[in-house]
Amino acid sequence: MPTRLKRHLPWALVWVVLTLLGGLLFARSELLTLKNSFDEDSRRAHLLLDQKFTLLDKLLQSLASGAHLTLAGVANASADDRNRADQRLINLHPFIQQIQRRAGEDAFADQLLRTSDVASRQLQKPLMVDPGVTLGPGKTRYWLVLGTASAGVALLVDLNLLPPWQDWPMVRDASPTRVTLAQADRADGSGPPDPLAQDLLVLQAGSNRLAQPHGWHWHFEQAFESPTQTFKLVAHHRVGWSDLPWSHTATWSLTVALVLLALRALLRQRHDQYRTEELLRLGQMGRVNTLGELAVGMVRELGEPLKFAVEANQVAGQLLKSEPPQLRSAQEAVALAATQSGLAFDVVERLRHVVQRPDLSREIERLNLLGATHASLDLLSTEFARLGIVPKLDVQGPDFSVMAAPDALEQIIHNLLINALQALALVPPHERLLTLVVSSTDNASSDKRGQLAVQDSGPGLANNIVTQIFEPFFTTKQGALGLGLSLCDTYASAMGGTLTAYNRMPRGAEFCLRLPLAT
Repeated sequence: MPTRLKRHLPWALVWVVLTLLGGLLFARSELLTLKNSFDEDSRRAHLLLDQKFTLLDKLLQSLASGAHLTLAGVANASADDRNRADQRLINLHPFIQQIQRRAGEDAFADQLLRTSDVASRQLQKPLMVDPGVTLGPGKTRYWLVLGTASAGVALLVDLNLLPPWQDWPMVRDASPTRVTLAQADRADGSGPPDPLAQDLLVLQAGSNRLAQPHGWHWHFEQAFESPTQTFKLVAHHRVGWSDLPWSHTATWSLTVALVLLALRALLRQRHDQYRTEELLRLGQMGRVNTLGELAVGMVRELGEPLKFAVEANQVAGQLLKSEPPQLRSAQEAVALAATQSGLAFDVVERLRHVVQRPDLSREIERLNLLGATHASLDLLSTEFARLGIVPKLDVQGPDFSVMAAPDALEQIIHNLLINALQALALVPPHERLLTLVVSSTDNASSDKRGQLAVQDSGPGLANNIVTQIFEPFFTTKQGALGLGLSLCDTYASAMGGTLTAYNRMPRGAEFCLRLPLAT
């Protein structure tokens, strides 16, 4: 997988996961809102129709007892008075289509009403004429019959006109909810009926998505309280994918993306700042260590001559004191020379003690060589990009740790990578190759080592300098002190390891750092 894709993949996965979680929360909230609205509208519609059916039962009782005439102030009403009162009732309640009466032992003219009247008197309760006879597909009217010994009343009711549309909780022509009236004894206990089955009356057609198998289906079914009119209200509603709050999800997704981009930019800025500080620290540490190497070289180059000068001056002073006596001024000059030489020697000694490197044996600990390599590559990622180099990291075998000093190991890897970059800058861009091989030798022998090999395709090393490249003050670079590789070699030795250099075929160089494996 390309390195660039590896960097972006975790952020993309976080964005996808947060978008999905947000989308699920929005969908759940929207579905809950729609479900509550569906339940509330269905219960409201049921209540409105239940009030109508209850009103019909009361009107039937009132007509049979003549209570409506008494309330109207007509105690001994004639047939015309009753007809006029009935007509006013029909005008007031348009869902009542017709009112028929029976007085005394008379009988209804219609056979169906006569049969229902007799049954009502026997049962002593009002009856709804068998819906199977008067109700069905395309038939929306039914009779309510109440018979007593003294009179009988029959009301012809039209279900189409019964719902109070002015108070209806849903927009009848636009609502996706299907609302129907069905017989209360129709359910067979097998669950909700088919939402597209032919009911007694379709109050609200709803959308055609009810036939679709996908989405969320909600069902409401409840019978009415009327003991006479055995109907129930059935409502179906199906929510499809298009009803989900996609705009909210898209806004959430965009917001998450912007927040993650801002967070990534902030972390990148902090990482770049850390990398700059690390490079500065490594540079400062390199300069201090170079100064230490320089001081050691100065001590080696100047310490012995100055010491010999001091000793010579001391001998000269003694000779001057011998017989024959020498001039006093000569004695003073030699003494002054000896004193100054001693002071110079002391200055060099003090400098050596100030800048000499500490004993690395006290800093050695278990370190992951692969992790240290990754850290050094990350610090120099800007330089790699500038030169168009994509380092290849070849990890051979299982992960392991070595015994090393953190700062020293970091300095060695950093210097080896810098040297490789400087060598690769001397060849054409399309020929620049950099490979880092991390491996270990863990066998039966006592020499168990962890190894890091830095291989480049630069100009390589001349054969006559391979053996001298780690010597102090030896360099092939103009203006360099020649102490960097010497310092790395010294560090490697102090940690119980080795640093070697090879020429590669057909071109290039390889520097191999070997350190003891941690046990």
